[in-house]
Amino acid sequence: MEIRNRTLYDKDLLIRYNKYYLIDFIKKNFSIIAIFAIGFAIYMFIIGDWQYGVFLIGFVIVYLFLTIFIQKVTAKREVNKSPLVEHPIMQNYTFTDETIFVEGVRPREIKYINVTKIHMSSEFLIITDVERKTIVVDMGKFDTFNDAQKLKEFLNLKFKKHFR
Repeated sequence: MEIRNRTLYDKDLLIRYNKYYLIDFIKKNFSIIAIFAIGFAIYMFIIGDWQYGVFLIGFVIVYLFLTIFIQKVTAKREVNKSPLVEHPIMQNYTFTDETIFVEGVRPREIKYINVTKIHMSSEFLIITDVERKTIVVDMGKFDTFNDAQKLKEFLNLKFKKHFR
């Protein structure tokens, strides 16, 4: 197997990744807090303590807005400071049966046995290795749509339960 991807790290990718990160954070972290807070609010309403129930629901709403606001401000600051805005870089990824070859600014080779975390969405493939280095691969930049599907199937077989 040899699947190639050419990901351009530029302002657009930074903005899309920050949106993806915000949505992922809301789905995973915020939703858990919201479920517990709303559950306690319902309990407060049942026992007749309306003030605390309304307070908890207000807390969830304020927390959601603060989360979005802080992420937007942080993302804007990161985009303004990033050298990728002025000087975008191209990274070429070649996925083989045993290794990921990264060609670009810092060429390197990542063996699948050194991958500690892998996450694939419709937009990004995010891979973290034992050196705690993360690579973000744009899923729209494979040579063909079939290549992205083949890679997803391959990674699913290779990592089984560790693949999400």
